Parts: sequence; C-alpha cells; structure tokens
Amino acid sequence: MMKKIKLPSIQHVARQWAPTPEKVAKNLENLALSAPPFSYEPMYQFVRGMLVMGDPVEQVCKVVEESRLHPTARRNFVELLPMVAQYFSGVKPDYALEVAPRYYPVGKELLVPFKPPLIYGRKGDTVLPWFVFWRSNPLVGENLALFVTLVSEMMEQDPDLENSNFCILDFSAPDAKTPRQLTVIEGNQIERVPEKRKGEMLDILVAGYQIAQTNLLKRTSKQEKLEVILLDENLGGQLF
Repeated sequence: MMKKIKLPSIQHVARQWAPTPEKVAKNLENLALSAPPFSYEPMYQFVRGMLVMGDPVEQVCKVVEESRLHPTARRNFVELLPMVAQYFSGVKPDYALEVAPRYYPVGKELLVPFKPPLIYGRKGDTVLPWFVFWRSNPLVGENLALFVTLVSEMMEQDPDLENSNFCILDFSAPDAKTPRQLTVIEGNQIERVPEKRKGEMLDILVAGYQIAQTNLLKRTSKQEKLEVILLDENLGGQLF
C-alpha cells in the first residue's frame, strides 16, 4: 500500500516548505515514511473543553492520563495542558468560540485544511490564537513568514475573523534537555511574504509534493514486485 502524504494544516505546509522542490519532496517523503506515533489534534479538543466548556485543567489531565492515547501523547498532553491553562488564566478571556474549518487552495489539486482551534474575546478585542505544540523545530524565517501570511490571508477573507488579532503560542523547547517554554509571537510583528514570492513558494511546495508522490509510487511498485518474487519463491519451495 502506498504511503500517503498528509498536510493536515497550513502550519504543516509552512513547516514542510523548503527552498527547492527536491528538498520539499524529501521532507514530505520522510513525513510519509516515518509518521509520528501520535497527533496533537486531540489537544485542540482538550483546550476547547477548558475554554469553551469550562472544564478544570486538573480534570482534563486526569482524563488524558486514563485515556487510551499513545503513551508519548499522554506525557506531552499532560505537560502542555497546565501551560495552556496558565496562559489563559493571565489573559482572562471573556468568552471563547469554536471556528468552522475551511480549506486553503495551496495548488490546483491541493487543498489544505484551515482549522483554527478557537477564537476568544477580551475587552472588546477578538483574538485568534494558533497553538504550536511541536516540541522541536519551531517555525522560523521564511517558513514562519509564509505561515503568518497564509493565515492572515484566510482571516481577511472571513468576516468573522478579519478584525481579529492573530498570535502564535509556541510551546517548543530550546533543546532536547530543556523543558518546554511558551513563546508568544504576535502576528502583526511578522513581515508578510510579498504576493509574488508567496506564489513562488507555493509553486515550489506543489512541485515538491508531486515529486514526492511519484517517488512514493515508485517505492510502492518496487515493494510490490519484491513481494511477488518472494511469494513465487515460497510457492516454488512448496511445490517441489
């Protein structure tokens, strides 16, 4: 079975982008062949539970500890949830709402979900926080600028989001031996990628995506041929 390339969010698009299609393809192939053992997607549900439903962080952590999630996921989530709760205890939002998902057309045949976890209101302002739960390799440089540019573009097209303030909550760790720490990046402090350069960057990503798909298909075909040969050899051993 062919390994699938998954770009579940604009955040992943920005992270996998590289200066050449070949480097993008390598990133995407590595992602498909060595998929992480868990996803941070359930974290968004737990965060919404705390903010939208008012679930106490202690209760949410207990649910996580008793869940059937991957052990690494449980460990990471229990580490992250108190940090999220502490941030919002300082922000003190007046309300929090879920945001309906939609899609960003990265290429002609490549639609990537745009799924902000939530928005919250505070003192008359609306804020769209984007949680980056990866422990390592946070978005920097052109990757960060591309991410902020794509999110801002989507917000400008949505009447419910166009006047919101965008911020990134980066929960990464400086290195493998250091605990996570929260870095708040205000979206308006990141310079946007010019329209021409954005088009070039997305063209590179789409070209890399196509290369990766072709390479994975070739790899699958070779594996299937090898399995057929081994099967024939085994059958031959049984017949004679």
